[in-house]
Amino acid sequence: MKETILDAKSRLRAFYISRFEELNKQFLTGNSMSAFVEFYENEQSFLTSLIDGCYDSKTSDKASSALINAELFLDSLFWCEGDRIDKVYDSAIEAARKHGNNLIYRQLLVSLAFTEVTLGSDGRTKQLLSDGKYEPSTPSVPFDYKGKHLCYSGIYHLVTGQTKQGVQLLEEALSFMNGKPDPEQRILRISMLQILALYYRFKNNCSRKSFFYSKALEECRAVGDTNLLIIPAMETTTRKNVEDEIILRNTEKLIHSPLALEVLCLVSEATEHLSDADTKQSLSNAVRNMAQDFQKQPLYSSIGLFNFQRNVYMMLDSVSWNCEDVAKMYARTIMNLEKAIQQYKSTKEIFPIHEQTLETNLSLHQEALAKSLEDYAMFQREMQNYSEAVLSTQRALNIKLELFEKKKTLKHSYQLPFTRGHIA
Repeated sequence: MKETILDAKSRLRAFYISRFEELNKQFLTGNSMSAFVEFYENEQSFLTSLIDGCYDSKTSDKASSALINAELFLDSLFWCEGDRIDKVYDSAIEAARKHGNNLIYRQLLVSLAFTEVTLGSDGRTKQLLSDGKYEPSTPSVPFDYKGKHLCYSGIYHLVTGQTKQGVQLLEEALSFMNGKPDPEQRILRISMLQILALYYRFKNNCSRKSFFYSKALEECRAVGDTNLLIIPAMETTTRKNVEDEIILRNTEKLIHSPLALEVLCLVSEATEHLSDADTKQSLSNAVRNMAQDFQKQPLYSSIGLFNFQRNVYMMLDSVSWNCEDVAKMYARTIMNLEKAIQQYKSTKEIFPIHEQTLETNLSLHQEALAKSLEDYAMFQREMQNYSEAVLSTQRALNIKLELFEKKKTLKHSYQLPFTRGHIA
């Protein structure tokens, strides 16, 4: 019986790990918003399967492989909650070390390094990349691992102001990744090419600027999403062609995708020391358009959409430095979440037969409201509106206490029947 239960758990983990791999591929190649939303519909099952799966001999290789290729997806999912990423990767790294798999151990370190690369010297990127550095003499080291290590090292150097070395590392990384159809490497190439185009624009090197811009556009067209080209037009072509490209970007609505935001964040942070006023305004406008479009959408039936909206707001603050605008957007989000919560409470009273499902949705929306109130308080503090910040923080704390008491009650109600039966 014990073996049957363990086997069933392994099969369930394998299912969620396989589905996570499919969502990661979808995130990198297709409708990344759909992948983002579906992940949050079964968030806990995915995370538990990935963490526990690394310690299960039947799923450890598959779980590790999934995480080695999913750093962009996980970074996008938990943009505002880096500790969730740390928990997943730290478990996988510890399991790889226990199993003695040195290559997987190093690859996982490099993947984790990416999720902190935009933090610069405030994060662990430098140490992780050092510990995860490949041995050039080892023939079994895959090229994608070498390319990713060089790419993340280059971005780290750029973020920390070591521009010349960062550019050299990115150009070397491109030589390892050149022409490879792997979805993750395509997105990394798109990001690196745009970073290099902005660097050579900053250096007034027209030929290199146009070369890297053209390559970036070519890669975006190969992926099928020119909205991933988020920098200003630089191609030496006719004005009509440039205008046609802008129209194409505006008519395709994929700019609202989490993948586009991930590329934008990477390019923006890596070129902060290089961008001129036009570039900064272009990046700011792209995020602002996302934020404004989201204000028009009925997001509150989906926790995934809510979390992506939160990412957009945080990115808007990063590129525009306009706390007041972002605070106003959060105020509208809070108001809409409050309306949704009231609707769930009213529906529970009318349709008690669906109470369990409604209670789950209610709790998820209350958690979302608490996060929004905490974010709103942060922006109020930055604007020195301390009384409003304290009020919002207190409201968020009250909601969290309510949810904690609710979980305690639910856990107690599940344990009572078992306890009575056990005593009997």
